[in-house]
Amino acid sequence: MESIPYRAEDVRGNLLRLDLNENSYPPSPKVLERIAEAARSCNWYPRPSMMRQLAERLAEYAGCNADYVLPTCGSDEAIELVCKAFLERGDRVVTVSPTFAMYRFYSRVQGAEVMEVPLEPPNYDIGDGFLEKASEAKVVFLCNPNNPTGNLIVDERLVRELLDGERLVVVDEAYYEFSEVSFSKLVEDYSNLVVLRSLSKSFSIAGLRVGYCIACPETLEMLFNVKPPFTITSVSIAAALGALEDVEHMKRNVERITYWRDRLISEINSLDGLRCLPSKSIFACFTCRDLKIANVELVERLKRRGILVKALPRKPWFEDFVRVTVAREEENLRFLEVLRSVIEELGGS
Repeated sequence: MESIPYRAEDVRGNLLRLDLNENSYPPSPKVLERIAEAARSCNWYPRPSMMRQLAERLAEYAGCNADYVLPTCGSDEAIELVCKAFLERGDRVVTVSPTFAMYRFYSRVQGAEVMEVPLEPPNYDIGDGFLEKASEAKVVFLCNPNNPTGNLIVDERLVRELLDGERLVVVDEAYYEFSEVSFSKLVEDYSNLVVLRSLSKSFSIAGLRVGYCIACPETLEMLFNVKPPFTITSVSIAAALGALEDVEHMKRNVERITYWRDRLISEINSLDGLRCLPSKSIFACFTCRDLKIANVELVERLKRRGILVKALPRKPWFEDFVRVTVAREEENLRFLEVLRSVIEELGGS
């Protein structure tokens, strides 16, 4: 079994963290009220009725029946459950590259063979040959919008074509609120579709780890059968309920972020030597290849000036890309100011 553990960098000091796709805006005050109330009884395990209540509220938000929703400890646990329930040693998993590393990680933990199909430059879309490569897959993972490129990589036509078979198709919509594109309604027609969602990004509760699956009841039962009890804490459940009580708070923050996302992309594209990809997510992804500098060097220069962004793994078809989280106005302006100073130092505009 080949499996590379994921490690987030532990950073000390006064650094502006724009490397983990976190929401810089704080959660709704209702979240904090719910947390304070739940903390008084944190000596008890979460009751099943609390999970049912959370599933009902998530279903109401997602516009589906509660029987189609399974709350999870972030969408990472949902990915793990899919792999445990559906994969055995030697099974084939197909996804794209680059994409979220946890699909490969949990698939390989189960002993599956992972085929990563390169996205096609310049905009990193899925190519015509993807369907053929997915034909022998047991599970297909697709992130939409994709992390780390930020673009929408699938449409309904492709999803339906993938679903016309026995393979399980998992569409990860962790950044749904920033794109407003979803395939969750298709679960009523296809028992082999699983849609993943997260409250970490849009609802600003990444530290509390709450996500959910949307799928037909039969599929959710298979996931539930391999799910340990009590993976979502009572405090996290309470926080999620508070967040769902104040959807308007989330929408205001998402609107601010999407405005600054588009402005950030425009500003980055105006700098010599940088090219930013289109994004429908909470981050922007740009390449510094034309600066004749490696992405790790650019990231290090930014870090020395107090800005932490993500240098993405280099591939022949994906060279020297950097991912930056879209934050609050003052943080975005600070990032742009520092980025410009680095570009000027390197001899650009």
